[in-house]
Amino acid sequence: MQPYLRKLRKLKRGKPSDLEESVAKALFELETSHKTLRQELPRFHVNTVREVKVPRSKKTVLVVFYPLRFLMLVRKVQRALTSELEKRHPGYLVMLV
Repeated sequence: MQPYLRKLRKLKRGKPSDLEESVAKALFELETSHKTLRQELPRFHVNTVREVKVPRSKKTVLVVFYPLRFLMLVRKVQRALTSELEKRHPGYLVMLV
């Protein structure tokens, strides 16, 4: 098992998609390298990641679903985490749900 896959918990325990793996890799890299997120991300993981296309604006959004118990943690680091994930996934807007 790849070490970055511990950042991804799938409800059905299915094989993660390429998009989910790339977000898990980005979270793992942020956990090991980012100064401010290093303290908060070790206990954070996501359930699943979906790609949603917005037809009117022609934009694509990555919707990252995380467990409710991380709500207060995400509120603290949401701005930094969202901007870092958008840097690592160019062309996407990131939404944490």
